[in-house]
Amino acid sequence: MNEHQKRIEAAYLVKCSAQTAYDWLNERKRPENDKPSPFDNTPAVLEYLLVRRNDPLIDLGIARFGKSTKAIKRVFDRGNLGVRCAALSNPVVGPEGFFRTAWLNRETLQELIKTGSDAELEALVTNPYLDDEAVEHILEKKEEFAELSEIEYLRMLIWLGKNPRIAQPYDHAILDGWAEYSHGKVFTLAWELARTMDTNPTNASVLYKLLQRTHHPVGYEKPEEVAARWRIEEEPEEGHHPIESSFFLRTRLADLIEPKDDLLNSDDLALRESFYRRFSVWEYKDWPKFVEKDGKHAFNEMLENDSLWQSEDIRRKLGDLAWEVPDPHHSMDAPNWYNWAEERKRKDHPEWFRDENEEYSDEPDAIIRRLDKKIDKLANSMDVDFDGYGDDPIVKRIEDKFENFEDKIDRIERTLDGMVDAESGNLEKVSDSLYDLRSALNEAKSEFYAPRPDPEPVKVVPTWVWITAAIFTILFLIK
Repeated sequence: MNEHQKRIEAAYLVKCSAQTAYDWLNERKRPENDKPSPFDNTPAVLEYLLVRRNDPLIDLGIARFGKSTKAIKRVFDRGNLGVRCAALSNPVVGPEGFFRTAWLNRETLQELIKTGSDAELEALVTNPYLDDEAVEHILEKKEEFAELSEIEYLRMLIWLGKNPRIAQPYDHAILDGWAEYSHGKVFTLAWELARTMDTNPTNASVLYKLLQRTHHPVGYEKPEEVAARWRIEEEPEEGHHPIESSFFLRTRLADLIEPKDDLLNSDDLALRESFYRRFSVWEYKDWPKFVEKDGKHAFNEMLENDSLWQSEDIRRKLGDLAWEVPDPHHSMDAPNWYNWAEERKRKDHPEWFRDENEEYSDEPDAIIRRLDKKIDKLANSMDVDFDGYGDDPIVKRIEDKFENFEDKIDRIERTLDGMVDAESGNLEKVSDSLYDLRSALNEAKSEFYAPRPDPEPVKVVPTWVWITAAIFTILFLIK
């Protein structure tokens, strides 16, 4: 921003209403997923002018959308709980460090951990811009977080499981080995907790909430052994599904195991459910038989297997399978699950259903594509060989009509190609042409298959006459 522009903005900000100032800050907030930079050239003087107004609404705007670390720190120190939570959710929260722009210094962080409210701590830990080093310290319970009680530590892990950062893979468009290592280290530390934490129901619940969305680590050793140590719940009654967190933690840990026969043949339903969610439909072509082993438990997890949704034929087979799942209480759970899953998949992945959607869609583009396919099919069907019919005058007339059909098809295709905007007039033009073509085809079809007088039969001498003559000839020669 040039100097004269800053002067104009400053004159405006010192006189505008608090709501207008709040909106001004909102319009200039940092774009989503745009990480803070030490080279940010936002004029801090403008936010400083707003800080001097000492207005609660403007302070909230600075805390929530501001970019000046000094301005944010100032309103945090004097603000109410809402302003403080907004500042802790701001992308430039930090904490500050080497070559890192941030408003939250070490002293403020330590004080926050000791005396901060749950709302403030949750705002900090769930902030997707929280520095990787701080996330590592939370997971390892060290540095500023070393004095957390067990309950406080578990609460931090649950909040961390809600942080979008924990599920975000590294952006390989950025070639930086150290950055990639630091990014992946967070995942490794989180998953390693399943190997080291005490195996009890509380820890199982916390770990499942943490790892449910956490991105997979690289090189996780012996995940089957880690999963086995969390088999701590009692076996459920026949036909019932386990509801304990330890079961769901194991099935999540099993996601680190390749979906092969070992997983399918495991004696632990938690591991088999992980297999059903991830197996390759091309490798296990008899996949419908899985319901014979685990019934609705298998089917419910198969609904989450993306490879079963990307083909119309396989989707239809999955839908038919829903009616074969054992249903002793006639609750129709499986068909309902399928319908709900289909609705969700259509919303999340419309590209998988494109051909199916176009078959029934009333959208002009879909109509044009359907017509184009039918015209191609019709054009191919016009390739008829009339050479075998000789000089039959009726066939000759039909051959002439077929050539006329090809001309009609060419005209319709040219009309389709010219339909950049699917205006009603164009659609009506194509409709009229197709109606004309269909009438002509029906007429030719009727004429081609109409009964025609049979040709005069060729008089054939009976075979017995020839045989008798041959016998008499032989007798004559013998004499």
